[in-house]
Amino acid sequence: MKPCLFLCSFDSLFSKGLSLHEAVDMAIEYGIHAVEPFPVKELSTKNLFAAKEFGEYCHKKGVSIPCFSMLSKLEGVNYKEEVERLKGFIDMAAEMGAGLFHHTLVPSLKHSAEQMPIFKQIMPQLISACEEICDYAAQYNITCVYEDQGFVINGVRAYEEFFLSLGRSNKGIVADLGNILFVDEKPQEFVGHFAPNVKHVHVKDYLVKPGSGQFPGGGWYLNANGDYLRGTIIGHGTIDFVQTIKILLRAGYEGYYSIEFDGIESPKNGVVNGVQNLRYYFEEAKRQLSFCDDKVLD
Repeated sequence: MKPCLFLCSFDSLFSKGLSLHEAVDMAIEYGIHAVEPFPVKELSTKNLFAAKEFGEYCHKKGVSIPCFSMLSKLEGVNYKEEVERLKGFIDMAAEMGAGLFHHTLVPSLKHSAEQMPIFKQIMPQLISACEEICDYAAQYNITCVYEDQGFVINGVRAYEEFFLSLGRSNKGIVADLGNILFVDEKPQEFVGHFAPNVKHVHVKDYLVKPGSGQFPGGGWYLNANGDYLRGTIIGHGTIDFVQTIKILLRAGYEGYYSIEFDGIESPKNGVVNGVQNLRYYFEEAKRQLSFCDDKVLD
């Protein structure tokens, strides 16, 4: 298994003064030798010098940068400005040596009409924007990857329409194993449908409580259907990682499993316990597959 640490897992620590170099050192301390940076600290705005310096630091430490990932909103009337901003971050991804560039599409988790447009109505705008972004990334041989996320471009049906409509060869899928719960689907359903096109995996876990039950208090999200979700340590929530990883392995996936800790526990506990559990689930998935004989199915 190739574990990676999505550095947004340390978001609360960055706000307290943690540097990017210290974050890389912490990943190494936790046994992880790949990181997924995002716009924070000196990487918050277009800064090619900072991107190159970060890439060089990671290389010196033996740490890979498979993907640069960031929040973006392409549903608004000013989406062309957002496209230009994203191009600047693609330049940075190239400077630090990332082969994948990931950005969100319609990230809102709210039900207002402005932030939750009907996906068929917003699709032409999204496709136009993403085609331009993919074309820009192609000069660097960077693949643009998109995840199941938010309330709009999420779930098998909506995501498939987006992905098939994007007519570019340098595209791929980030399978986010937690985000799919925001539309009441399961990660094994999403991965099972799109497995051959998965280029990167975001690994996180959620506790789930029915919206009809007792209000659980602060720290919980509401999903699209009104149920409660709370981020937690990988393995402490509801996601069946073994089943999902088996699907990826059968499809020949050899990419990174990027831990995106989204819980209220401390980042150290979240990452250290999360990577330990993830390694166990990966080995268990391999063990179970060793008993499967595909020749019987031929």
